[in-house]
Amino acid sequence: MSKAKLFSSCGVEHLKHVTISTWNLATGEKTLKSETDVVELCGTPLFGKDEKATGICNSCLKGWSVEGNKLTEKGLKQVKKGRVSS
Repeated sequence: MSKAKLFSSCGVEHLKHVTISTWNLATGEKTLKSETDVVELCGTPLFGKDEKATGICNSCLKGWSVEGNKLTEKGLKQVKKGRVSS
């Protein structure tokens, strides 16, 4: 009998808007270098038994998102399925 894999961080896929800029500490001037959208895993540490078993944090499970950080189609499917792939 094999044990099910326990996850240590949330593996739900998100689309995150990333802004790269420089900030001049002497003048306080901020210069925008680039902006891009990046697909990343949520990465939130998991503590509860259910979270560790499914690989999904409570925030993702409840559909949490903000402007610039949203679940991808794959992420939505992972949450709907109730488990991330190991």
